Amino acid sequence: MLEGMIVLFVCSKKQKNQLGNQLEKIIYQQFSPLMCYCRHGLPTWLLRLLEKYPGVELIKKAGPKKLSQVKGISNDKAVALIKKISQINANTSGHISNITKSTAAQILHLDKTIDAQKEDLIGRFKDEALVILLTSIPGVAQQSAVQLLIEIEDVERFETSKKIVAYFGTHPMWKQSGDGTWGNHMSKKGRSEIRGVLYMCGMTAIRHDEMFKKIYSNSRAEGKNHYSALGVVMNKMLRVIYGVLKNKTKYDSAIDSKNQENAKLKQKEKEEKQAEVTKEKRTKLERFNTAESDSLPISNRHAKKKRQSPKLQTEACTGSSAP
Repeated sequence: MLEGMIVLFVCSKKQKNQLGNQLEKIIYQQFSPLMCYCRHGLPTWLLRLLEKYPGVELIKKAGPKKLSQVKGISNDKAVALIKKISQINANTSGHISNITKSTAAQILHLDKTIDAQKEDLIGRFKDEALVILLTSIPGVAQQSAVQLLIEIEDVERFETSKKIVAYFGTHPMWKQSGDGTWGNHMSKKGRSEIRGVLYMCGMTAIRHDEMFKKIYSNSRAEGKNHYSALGVVMNKMLRVIYGVLKNKTKYDSAIDSKNQENAKLKQKEKEEKQAEVTKEKRTKLERFNTAESDSLPISNRHAKKKRQSPKLQTEACTGSSAP
């Protein structure tokens, strides 16, 4: 029953996204100066504006006084809108105006429908088995549990915990170039709603659970700021949620600690194997280390490191004297 209701809810959200993409194309073609307001999706005040004044000439004719009567538009914003729209010389055709008005109205209606469906889901399924399982996790309340299930839909579609954290964008990313890898930040790919829920759950968990508190404090000790440290907590919480839903068992800190120990052992074995492979590759490549290697081009960053590192200078001298 819960899965069926979630499917209907997700269908409403997908329909809203499709209509939003359609309206964004119209805005780009007919109201291009307004695209600066659509960097993070279509704001509700813009939808109300286009529903009431779905044409360039209609917005110009309305003026700042009438535009400021639209909910969410202040007098200063109304003046800025008129200034931006004044850059457009062409008028909007009647056909495009009708499509714009209809699409904006449908999105606003779907917004209300989605909010009502979410409230209904939270009230109807707060005592479901999956919700009870999730509420065993510190920081996850009934409302958060239902919202998480809405976003995850079916946990079986994710083979591993790595895939679910990658799908919702809580995994770390690094900036890479030929000189190295640096800069660590949350990916933030995928739907943002679940990250908002995880953030609030994480805030509660670091106050009431020792494991999450330790993860947060360790991250802070490494030099991360509050938001970066909480991002680590969010990533861990999503992994815990995946394990609880996948195994259909309540959260147990002892099981989680055991899993962490097993993961450390596996990681250590992996690193040892990788070290052996790297050593073998290095041995094979040493025969190509000729005196001409010093004349090959290198990046500015590596050249700077070479000048500052006595070890690299010694290696360079040894390599240049080799036969």
